Amino acid sequence: MSLLTGQQLKSVIRVGHLSQECVCEDDFSEIMTKEILRAFDSKSGVFLEFESTGGEVRLGDSISFGLDNVHSTRYSDHYHHLDPCYQAFALKQSGGEQASISTAQIVSSQREFMNSEYYQDFLRPAKVHESMIFGLGSSKAPVGLMGLHRRHGHTFYSDAEHTMVRLIRPYLTAAVRYRQRERELARQQRLKNLLLQSSSIQGYLLLDQRLVCLESQGNLGVLDSTALRDLTRQAGACVEEALPGRLVSHLRNCLQDHEISHLEMFDNLSPKDQVRVAVIDAEQGDRNILITVLNPNTHISSDDRIRYFGLTARQEEIVHLVEQGLTNAQIAALLSISSKTVINHLTEIYQKTRTHNRTSLLRQLFV
Repeated sequence: MSLLTGQQLKSVIRVGHLSQECVCEDDFSEIMTKEILRAFDSKSGVFLEFESTGGEVRLGDSISFGLDNVHSTRYSDHYHHLDPCYQAFALKQSGGEQASISTAQIVSSQREFMNSEYYQDFLRPAKVHESMIFGLGSSKAPVGLMGLHRRHGHTFYSDAEHTMVRLIRPYLTAAVRYRQRERELARQQRLKNLLLQSSSIQGYLLLDQRLVCLESQGNLGVLDSTALRDLTRQAGACVEEALPGRLVSHLRNCLQDHEISHLEMFDNLSPKDQVRVAVIDAEQGDRNILITVLNPNTHISSDDRIRYFGLTARQEEIVHLVEQGLTNAQIAALLSISSKTVINHLTEIYQKTRTHNRTSLLRQLFV
């Protein structure tokens, strides 16, 4: 490893600090490439930040600085196959070695190199003479690639500059991997939101047996409060005090009753709030609680099955109120009919659906 000058060492330290400070910036690639161009006294550069850690090197995803985009596209589409620097880099990568390669290391004759098709057709029009390529990540899991360029007449990339690459590569690799993880989390977040919307769920709360929040997503509706929001942001925080007492009692009952069925675990906080509770078997015999808050107009019963059993509009209305957890008296008050009329409707609904109580009815009509 060649010794670095004081200025080169300062440049390495600055790149390392900057990679940490700017890791979350949208223009991270531009900031880092410009800084690296200064550190290596280069006129242009290309920075590729891969989307996946296990994919092939994808030259088409490059961002170039100081180099016309037309030249970058031409290089990606065709000329990288003719680039002896890239060929040597790819060979070392395939052999499991993560290295930096510069033109001076692999060109035996400057005259022959400058007379080559690659130099005359691509490098010369782009005003590039000397190149250096180095990868980020490992050979088996590359996360990025950088290419630096110098004009004709400048000094070649030195052994000391290859040493600089070895020192700054860990900083850049860590930053790019962090950005990959953040992008993946953002994609998962968008997917969760889409799934919630498509399933008519406003939000959910996942708790362990101690009522400690494991995960929270979306709008928790009637459950939402400042206290609950604060607790869900804290790792290992118990949310019992931030939940309604009736709901906490129900959660305790669900955890104790191992025979309780999925539909029997559905429960409403109040007649107008659709809050559902389900117990999920977790690892090592533990149990988790999933609390889902449905959109106000969400029904768990299938419209197709309601039509199949020939329920009238009034009977369908009563079914939807039943699935919200309303009692006969509450349904009667809401529809301005007598409790006896509600019982009569339910009796006829049971006959049509070949069921005998609310639980079996909801199971029969469940989506």
